[in-house]
Amino acid sequence: LLYESSFVGSRMGLPTCVTQRLTLRRCHLSPFAVQEICNGVDVCATLKSFIINSNTDIGIRGVAHLTRMLSCNRSIEIMHLEDVGIRDEGAEYLFASVVGGSTVVDFNVRGNKELTRVGEAKCAARVWNPSSALEVLNIDVTLRGCHTLDLTQRVSKYNSDSWGHDDDVSAPPPARLALYEAAFIGDQLSREEVRTQKVVLDGNGVDAAACAHVCRGACANPSGALAELDLDNNEVADPGCTHIAEVLRANRGLHVLRLAGNGIGSAGATSLAGGIAATTVLHALDVRRNTTDLADESGGAEALVKSFYHNSSLLSLDGHDLSEYTSWHSLSNEPQLFYLIAFVGIRLAHPRVQSLRQLSINRSAVTDKGIAHFEVGIYSNVGLESLDVGRNDFTDVGVASLARGISSHGRLHTLEMRGRTYGADGNAAMIRSLESNTTLDTLNSITLTHECVDVSGRRLDHYEQVFIGSRLTFDTTVACDMDLSSTGFDDLGMTYVGEGLQRNETVTRLVLQKNAFCADGLSALASGLTENSHLRDLFVRGKDYGAAGDRAMNSVWTENHTLLNLDGIDLTDRGIVDLSGRTLALYEQGFIGSRLALTS
Repeated sequence: LLYESSFVGSRMGLPTCVTQRLTLRRCHLSPFAVQEICNGVDVCATLKSFIINSNTDIGIRGVAHLTRMLSCNRSIEIMHLEDVGIRDEGAEYLFASVVGGSTVVDFNVRGNKELTRVGEAKCAARVWNPSSALEVLNIDVTLRGCHTLDLTQRVSKYNSDSWGHDDDVSAPPPARLALYEAAFIGDQLSREEVRTQKVVLDGNGVDAAACAHVCRGACANPSGALAELDLDNNEVADPGCTHIAEVLRANRGLHVLRLAGNGIGSAGATSLAGGIAATTVLHALDVRRNTTDLADESGGAEALVKSFYHNSSLLSLDGHDLSEYTSWHSLSNEPQLFYLIAFVGIRLAHPRVQSLRQLSINRSAVTDKGIAHFEVGIYSNVGLESLDVGRNDFTDVGVASLARGISSHGRLHTLEMRGRTYGADGNAAMIRSLESNTTLDTLNSITLTHECVDVSGRRLDHYEQVFIGSRLTFDTTVACDMDLSSTGFDDLGMTYVGEGLQRNETVTRLVLQKNAFCADGLSALASGLTENSHLRDLFVRGKDYGAAGDRAMNSVWTENHTLLNLDGIDLTDRGIVDLSGRTLALYEQGFIGSRLALTS
């Protein structure tokens, strides 16, 4: 009642008053009642805490009295004005009193739903005051003495049933970060004494205006303590990215920046790219789940990719960390954005990524433009041993880029790139690469490092045929039984097989039936058999190779004395050799005659 309010005010103004905490929650205070109370609180030297939450009848005039009181009182440290009907008209001056010389360190005004965004903006402008003693705003916004400020979806942290029953919490936090709260965070970050290392504002509705205030403080941050800024699931959008880019340019301690789910488009990504190119400390960036503009291979996405070439500190993008502590990494089984694929390719050349041994980007919708950035990365990398880029969308152009990268790679042992049939240009590029590469011993799951090699029935591209032939001479080859039947081997592939057999010392059984090579291919094989002294069993039956093929093979028998089984004709069996009813090719007839003279 009014006379009770008058009594409280008059007693607070007495020199004998020693009250330290005055709480008038839900007392239906009128503007006149507030005036009476404030008349006494003005001169009270002992009051530390003044809480008048949930008094919605105070109105503009009541707020004016509170503003005047704060400008006079020099003892109040805690001031809570939750849900008291603060409006735009008086809010600005109230904040000016709080931060402009009062002793208030804990100020709470949440729950005042009539305060609009315009009013918040005016309050935010007042919050920036280097002489302010304010340390806590709206109960949970504080950076003093805190390693981390975490406001992650703070509305969900409060149970509505408890509102109004706790002395410290009587109104829910705002559904979004108020502009004056953002300004307070920025103001605190700009202070030398604040050493907060991590600010998490995930899911707080931070828009470009709020982002501007936070970034203003992050740009200054004289202590250099701020290491992580989390703005995931907000409304930063393209305009906010301009402010974030300034943070990246100015801040020399920010290592982690999270911007997932912020509606960032091409323009925003372009702004970020400028900051990324300038920063020398940013280690991790997350821009997942933004607009479809970033799924393109031009505009903002392309600007991001260009910035990666100028930046040497960024090693983690969208949760994919390629730092020195990683030996295996996968981006497989889901489409990946162009800028992320390009980032991985570019970072393969980074000194701190040389510990990466296995990289899988299978079924990730990688295009020619994305795989192109792997060329220099793979070429400069000295640690990668296994690369899987199979079942993607790149064509011959992308294959050519990949081939140039692996041509001189000194450690890559395994490459997987199956999933589509490549054209003549792609095959030619891979063949040139395989000719110069000296370490690759497994291609598309084909390896000669096992004793038994069976790829029968599988259609092999030219570059796969060349791989098999060229690897016959590798020191890592231990294959002794090879079944290459029905694989599409043609004359080109047989040229490399023939050359490989000249120096191979492991293969004892070779099956080449039902393939596409003709007389030229058989001639190439024959040239290899002439120099080979380890092959025991050979199967090439299944087609007519013509006179040229017969001549080429018959010329082998005088030089090669180790081949003992041709197309199932084996004269080493102790018993009867019965070939009755079988039409023998001339080279098979020559083989029988030549083998009869051998002691074996």
